[in-house]
Amino acid sequence: MTVNPRPYVMFDGARVACSADQADSQPLSLDGVVIEWGRDDYISHARPATATLSFYDRTGNWPARIKGRAAIGRRLSLHAEDPNDVATNWCCFAGRVTDAQAEPATGTRAGGWIVTVTAAGKDADLGNIMLPPETWPTETMIVRANRIADAAQVVADIDEFYFYPGSVNISCWPLDVKGRSLADLNAEFYMSMGDTFSYNPQQNVVRHLYRRSYSMAIWAVVRGGRIYIQASDIVYDSVTYPGIGILGCEAGAGGPLQLSPQGVVTRVEASWKDRPNGGGDWVSVLSAADDNQNGRRTVTFTSWIDDGVHIDPVLTEVLARGQVEGSLPQHPPAIIDTARDGGFPSIKVAQVLTLGAETQGVVYINGSAFSAWLETVPPVFAIIGGTIEHTGGHWRVTTKLQAVNDTSATTPPIWDSMHTGITWAAPPPAWAFDGSVSWFDTRWPNTLGTIYTPN
Repeated sequence: MTVNPRPYVMFDGARVACSADQADSQPLSLDGVVIEWGRDDYISHARPATATLSFYDRTGNWPARIKGRAAIGRRLSLHAEDPNDVATNWCCFAGRVTDAQAEPATGTRAGGWIVTVTAAGKDADLGNIMLPPETWPTETMIVRANRIADAAQVVADIDEFYFYPGSVNISCWPLDVKGRSLADLNAEFYMSMGDTFSYNPQQNVVRHLYRRSYSMAIWAVVRGGRIYIQASDIVYDSVTYPGIGILGCEAGAGGPLQLSPQGVVTRVEASWKDRPNGGGDWVSVLSAADDNQNGRRTVTFTSWIDDGVHIDPVLTEVLARGQVEGSLPQHPPAIIDTARDGGFPSIKVAQVLTLGAETQGVVYINGSAFSAWLETVPPVFAIIGGTIEHTGGHWRVTTKLQAVNDTSATTPPIWDSMHTGITWAAPPPAWAFDGSVSWFDTRWPNTLGTIYTPN
């Protein structure tokens, strides 16, 4: 049984109607919602998400807002709910209106207006917060994070800025912030630790995207008698991020396998101030063994950390992002269209795929010919961006994928090591591998002797 979540829109905290009998009293949601979010590659920071939607207004309320310059900046959020249990709901996007257009409706909708609204995620507000003339003193990373959070709260309405717990008490050098935007400072804060960040609309917080290099649990799971492979949940900083499995037979591939120069970094240079030795300016450099053999691809950044003891591990991690995770070929986008089966296989999968934000969670792609061709790269990916669309009563999700470095030791399976209840193909309710599962996929689960039920 599939789940087809129902989207709905909130303007300034009020839900927009979707019933035709309310057309004379309030604007109505129309079909056609698009969320675009994420980043281009594993080294860059994400752009604020954007959402575009259209609705029908017979009240004249929105044309009046546009005419009266009262539309821009209005709060907008997009949500989804389980139509069979509306208490199960989640936020897919939250931000402010940045563009609004209205035109007279025609045909059967004559007499009303079609309004198209575009909004930018809450983190876009950080670019409009400029810091006054002041210098932040020598202080710990947690104090810096609180400064950013306090400055963001009034305008951006973001609750917290979380980061790696091991960096909480690391010292930062004095920083002149005169005339700098909070967006710039926020990006520099997270890059000081060698990583990036993501605004999560469901939690209404900004979270550190810590480098993904895991000893990972990968499970064989069964639903409706069909066995497939799924990545396990990831727990980071006391938060559990769901792992899911996508069936290749139910997803399309949006292009070729790609290896980009942005990923294969050979040199990292960090500028910082050395507090233990007088606070002088330093540039620390770390290079790969083949730094100059096949051209040089350099990542440069500024770190607020003021002690080389802590700078060196940061350089190591940034280089690893380019030499290990980032150097793995980028899998084509996976395209999931619920028009095929009427919905997502579970609420958990729906929540992961309709969230317009990157998390620590990962996804396993069953039956990927691209991964099988690479042979030694497990098809486990971070979703680092994409497009979420709802139209015609169904969802279409395009996911931008980046391979994750799985440090688990794996042993190619033999048939005798598998659960005795598994057959390769048999009618339900007998257990059988889903048609998307290839022999290549059976290589990666930590065990095939135990079959789990996905949550």
